[in-house]
Amino acid sequence: MQHRFSRERIVLVVGSVVAVAMAAWLTSGGWGGRPISGDDSMGHVIRSQFAFRNLISNGRVDGWDPSFILGYQEFLFIGAGFTWVVGFLHAASLGMLSITGAVKVVSIGSFVLAPLAVAFLARSFGLSGRSAGLAAVLSLAVNNPFGGVGLQGLFNVGLLPHQFAGLLFFLALGGTVRVLRGQRRRWIPFTALATAALLVTHGISVIVFGAMLGVVVVTSSVSLPTLKTWRERRAAVIRRVITEELFRLGLAGDDPVGPPEQAPAVPSDRPTRVALSQLFVAFAVAGALAAFALLPFWGHRDLRGIFTTWTTPSLGDRLSEIWRGSLLYQPGVARLVLVGMVYGIVRAVQGKRYALPLVATPLLYVVGSHVAFDLWPTNVVTPQLTNRGVGYAGVLAMLPLAALIARGTRGLGFGGDALALAIAASVVLIPVTPYRPFAKQTAEPVAQLRQAAGLLKQVVPVGARFATERDFPDEIARTKVVNPDRWLAWASGRYTLNNFNVESSQSPEAAYQGEHVLDRPPAAIADALSKFGTTHLVTVSDKGADHIGPSPRFSLLWRSSPIAIYSVVPPTGHPSPAALLGASFPIQATLVKAAPERIIIEVRADQAGPATVAVGWSPKWHARLDGRSLALTKSAEGQLALTLPAGDHRLQLDFRLDFWDWAGILVTTSTVVLGAVWLVRSWSSQRGGRRRSPRERAPAPGPPEPAILEG
Repeated sequence: MQHRFSRERIVLVVGSVVAVAMAAWLTSGGWGGRPISGDDSMGHVIRSQFAFRNLISNGRVDGWDPSFILGYQEFLFIGAGFTWVVGFLHAASLGMLSITGAVKVVSIGSFVLAPLAVAFLARSFGLSGRSAGLAAVLSLAVNNPFGGVGLQGLFNVGLLPHQFAGLLFFLALGGTVRVLRGQRRRWIPFTALATAALLVTHGISVIVFGAMLGVVVVTSSVSLPTLKTWRERRAAVIRRVITEELFRLGLAGDDPVGPPEQAPAVPSDRPTRVALSQLFVAFAVAGALAAFALLPFWGHRDLRGIFTTWTTPSLGDRLSEIWRGSLLYQPGVARLVLVGMVYGIVRAVQGKRYALPLVATPLLYVVGSHVAFDLWPTNVVTPQLTNRGVGYAGVLAMLPLAALIARGTRGLGFGGDALALAIAASVVLIPVTPYRPFAKQTAEPVAQLRQAAGLLKQVVPVGARFATERDFPDEIARTKVVNPDRWLAWASGRYTLNNFNVESSQSPEAAYQGEHVLDRPPAAIADALSKFGTTHLVTVSDKGADHIGPSPRFSLLWRSSPIAIYSVVPPTGHPSPAALLGASFPIQATLVKAAPERIIIEVRADQAGPATVAVGWSPKWHARLDGRSLALTKSAEGQLALTLPAGDHRLQLDFRLDFWDWAGILVTTSTVVLGAVWLVRSWSSQRGGRRRSPRERAPAPGPPEPAILEG
């Protein structure tokens, strides 16, 4: 037994080390001094830079971020967890690791460490150490382009917070399963902390977590008759029939009529009331810890912007994609996964604990999410379930295969251990190697783009913004970078009108101005850019430059094909877009102060009338005109709107947290304080208690818990 335990531990450790080494090798193309590649990567870098400089370093949990579009509250709909870890690494390195470098470390580090979380999840479901070590390796064979798991979502799409959330997802789900199984009480605070971290990092993963948890609870409550139970029941019925027949023939002296023979009990993993109550406590604590994010989200969910996501195919098409190897797995891997699932079903019928929830969860999740989408196709949640959660389901589906490989090689000694690891590694490396080129850094842009960034830093006033023409995908060939608009914003340090995270913005019209440079008259483009506080337009094609160049509403500042920068000329009688204030009648305005959450504008108007400020709408913005409170409303374009009286005035705008923010902060702070007090008291009581003898401390021996699928 001791020898077997040692082998279990060895394979678990070696498998985890091999998985981490393989993950590091798969991501090695992304190492280096340039930002991590991906469509959204640069956007997350810009957000992290702003958050550290203006929020984290000032001890604030949230605030207004004007980096994109017309600005929005940074963490209202995208959690702060990823950004906080980035800021912590940057601060812990005393600034030697830049924010851009810290984003790369957290993103790639999440991918590299994810197999360890998968091994933890496997052990939580009851798999043996050998199976868990193999599961860590096999998890690298899963590649979800919609994020959370795999190289494509990380390096191609740039879903960096989702990749970090994947690590937390497996830890939270593993802790939850351990609490449901009634394991040690220490998993209650662990589950609370892991779930709280997931709550403040990635809301979509939280939704997926809840759906999968529901499947686990339901399937663990199902009493599945095992082969042994069926045999025992059949034998009881046969004995009963024979006894009655013998009595009828007079060959039995005693009347067999009496209490029927007790049928053997059907094994069940049904969570106990104690386990469910402990899980409730863990989730309640998690919610209280994350209240600073949850309460503002709930109170201002009406501020959610337009919904964007991928298209969702039918269930049949989705299963066909997985089977053919065009989604989730490379060709041929899905067949191995199916074999593992069949093995898991067999072991579930044999009565192995938590075998049914493990096998059923990925299957029912994929089917159920598509059924939900068919029933509610316009709901904002169901498309996220079908796409964002499929990677998590793919990893869970790998666990029975790990158990099968472990079972098939268990009797071969240490040579079998090596063979098992080799099989698992081959399942990953042979088909997944084509994915490795996804791991790369952001490409070095053309020299013209770098020159344009330097010029924008000089000419775009602080507080104003620039816009960039979008010409996807041809712009990539010309500039050598994906999303040159975001690269320019990062390299110049200036705000951009272009879109990133439009789901958080109330100004979708402003977000897509760069998409329509070629299909509108130049004057209409200039009017819109002026209204949105945009002082300069960058074109990334000669066609775009030739389109707006002849217009008197644009003044050429610099051009080096294929890049050009034009100053936006406001309408006659109206102030520069840098003033951030516009009206339907002539006014004069000057921007005096342009902090992210305080804007001061001096204005002169010959008549009274409606005006707009080039700042995104939020009820947390407050206005004072000449020191007196002034009402703000929301314009049709999602800007701050007000009524401007005639005369000379000083307009001050301030963004302030409201009741929901402070209530959340209070709940979170109180929970942290109470938790600290509880920990101190628990530690003190343990030290002050009498010391028990080794015999008193030794737990009563009990039967070993069987592995779920193996043994």
